[in-house]
Amino acid sequence: MANPWLDDDKARAWVPGPRGGAGLRAEYTRVLLELAAIHAPRRILDLGSGTGDLDALALERFPQASVTCLDGSPGLLARARETLAPFGERAAFVESDFDQDWREAVGGPFDVVMSVESVHHIEADAKRRVYERCFDVLRPGGLFVTKERVAFDGRLWPHVQMLWQFREHDEGEEPRPIDDGLAHAQWLAAERAGGDIPDTLDAQLAWLREIGFDPVDSFARLGDRVVFGGVKPG
Repeated sequence: MANPWLDDDKARAWVPGPRGGAGLRAEYTRVLLELAAIHAPRRILDLGSGTGDLDALALERFPQASVTCLDGSPGLLARARETLAPFGERAAFVESDFDQDWREAVGGPFDVVMSVESVHHIEADAKRRVYERCFDVLRPGGLFVTKERVAFDGRLWPHVQMLWQFREHDEGEEPRPIDDGLAHAQWLAAERAGGDIPDTLDAQLAWLREIGFDPVDSFARLGDRVVFGGVKPG
């Protein structure tokens, strides 16, 4: 399954919301940065950095820190360079697909590795390899934290649709109508065809534990959007 964000035209045409987002999106961003603050980060790695909006917030929040932005899209990295130009040498950029071994390219160790809605574009085995690489480039005591889309039990389909309405209303968007005629399986197939391949939260927390993160947990959740992660012992 190809990552749709590797389409340069899509990457350059995409218009993000206000920096940090609005409503619940902004709240999730704040949760992620406050969790990072516990680790007083001096070096941060952002996987799937996109246009660099989160990285700008991180560099403002942590004036002692530098950020390495990793993304497989040349178009998005070009926009991130524009966003982060005011921060000069505090921002570095690495072009790499998640499926590649990017550990040497990004260097390390990092105090915090973060990601926002990027890893759900790859298959389960590739997700696990990404988490293993995150573990490898973190310093002992470092934090991996991500806000991701996750899979959910199809029997909860009406409930998740209702939560989508709530979130979209809170973010100032026009809520999508609840479609009682659309089965969860149909929606899931359409999402996969578009490059979205979420896995369950339980599975991903189990992978983190098996890799060696301890403790691991989720920190915020609404429907299929979850902030979760773990600490590298030491």
